[in-house]
Amino acid sequence: MWWVVFLPYAFQALLMFVDEFYFHYRRGLPRWEKIGHPLDTLTVIGCFVFLFRIPPSPVNLILYGACVVVSSLFVTKDEFVHSDHCAPGEQWVHALLFLIHPIVLVLPVALWPALHMGEAHLPSAWVPHVPFYAFFLRGLLGFLVMYGLYQTIYWNWIWRGTVQTPKK
Repeated sequence: MWWVVFLPYAFQALLMFVDEFYFHYRRGLPRWEKIGHPLDTLTVIGCFVFLFRIPPSPVNLILYGACVVVSSLFVTKDEFVHSDHCAPGEQWVHALLFLIHPIVLVLPVALWPALHMGEAHLPSAWVPHVPFYAFFLRGLLGFLVMYGLYQTIYWNWIWRGTVQTPKK
């Protein structure tokens, strides 16, 4: 059952895929979203970079917790105007994304020491395949960087459609 730690990431990826490639492509993104969505991704990248670059300690755990809170609140910034631009289905997907967001950022804390001392130094009953999970997190960080670049480049320089406001 060690693989269950990957389920939140798979669920988030599925939701992001639906949000991006169904809802966003369908309605287009106004300027504030073209800027805001890459910034959302940047807050997540910042959290993961923190884990990889800063060694675990009680103070750093508090700082990382603050990063998670800031990222979790930051991604909700658009919801005040999304009610005017998004269909109810897209708003529901956003709500699910807001629920899963802090979970995918908190899960890696359990393996934070392994990222700095070497995977062999961290026995774990709930994730026996620590080296693979650490490898997964590194790959996830790389994917997030590529996704942030895609969001920035595609929506700001390639996409030429018109923004559609759903009929309520």
